[in-house]
Amino acid sequence: MRRLLLSATVFCLFVALLVPLANATREVTITPVDPSKFQPLQSPSAILGCQIGNINPAAWAITNFILPPEEYALVFDPLDSSCGSCGTGFQVNTVTVQLRVSAAETIVMSGFLRSAGFPNDPNCAEPTNVECSSAQYSVSLPNAGAFNIALPIDCECAFLNYPYALGVHIESIDGPTPDLITDSSPSNCTSYNEFGVGWVDLVAVYPTWPGNLKIWADAICCDHPIGTEEESVGSLKGKFKND
Repeated sequence: MRRLLLSATVFCLFVALLVPLANATREVTITPVDPSKFQPLQSPSAILGCQIGNINPAAWAITNFILPPEEYALVFDPLDSSCGSCGTGFQVNTVTVQLRVSAAETIVMSGFLRSAGFPNDPNCAEPTNVECSSAQYSVSLPNAGAFNIALPIDCECAFLNYPYALGVHIESIDGPTPDLITDSSPSNCTSYNEFGVGWVDLVAVYPTWPGNLKIWADAICCDHPIGTEEESVGSLKGKFKND
């Protein structure tokens, strides 16, 4: 229904009414979740392994919200993670998202790592260029329950001192609508949704949004980051650490 409403709106009005339309077509209905019902998070390796993203305990489920195809992303600072001690760079090998389902179903989805920049607000980072993306996977969930869905991904070495965004592209769902999972600590400029009109800050747009998206990644330390010295992106990323 959301996309039918948006496609019927002329471009100028579409831009002006983007946030009201997003609010009007989806409501945030939340229920508590028990973190112990999820598969436990893996501890980072003492030698090479580390994790980035949101590894806080799961706290809330948002029901009847996902409308594929669309993307969800979490903006993060790798220096504030267990990868922060890597020295030069980190290399993502698995993107994980937590979802809860009410019955067995299949979700077609992929993971990604994006740069994060400041195209709209100098004080609010949001997802920008794709650094790497995984293959598209058909994920079969065997029964009702809460799952850590881990998507293998092959990324190059990335610099530590820039902001990034981890996320998932949900292409289709064969079954009931899954529940999004968050922690209990909502913050602006962190949890985003993109359904074809640009990135929407979920905490800023939805006043009752209960926490940040439960998305994280496993990574290893690496020594030769590449592809992040472009002026157009690097100057924006540099501001993240200087403000």
